[in-house]
Amino acid sequence: MPAGVDVLRLLNSARLAETMRFIVSGGAATLSHWLTMALLILAGMDSAMATAAGAAIGAGVNYLMQKTYTFRSESSHRVALPRYIAACALLWLANLLLFVSLNRLFALPVVPAQFVTTALVAMMSYLLYRRIVFNSSGIAHDRNSRD
Repeated sequence: MPAGVDVLRLLNSARLAETMRFIVSGGAATLSHWLTMALLILAGMDSAMATAAGAAIGAGVNYLMQKTYTFRSESSHRVALPRYIAACALLWLANLLLFVSLNRLFALPVVPAQFVTTALVAMMSYLLYRRIVFNSSGIAHDRNSRD
């Protein structure tokens, strides 16, 4: 078997492992969001405020897990965190536009529209996180600075 094929298998194996870590991290973040929301609602908080707080907690958990566990990024928080916040804003907008397009323009019912939207936004987030947010290669000024 040519050496190039072995390298390709190794890269595919590493990418699969990274993708699985991405899914685990996203699941933990979602669970953090929902758990926070549920506890706050049980404590008497308005549901809209509870989900906003839960989303903030989930975003924090997601950032830390994606940075340290999924992508094992060496970027400083000073570099990665603003990128993450910008990516979150972009992904939030993409979620809204995709959902509205599927649901209202193409008359897809709510659940399938959100399912498709979630799948597409998850793929977008993986690519953004991998290539921009947590990509420490090529960030010369960041290699010498640690948090």
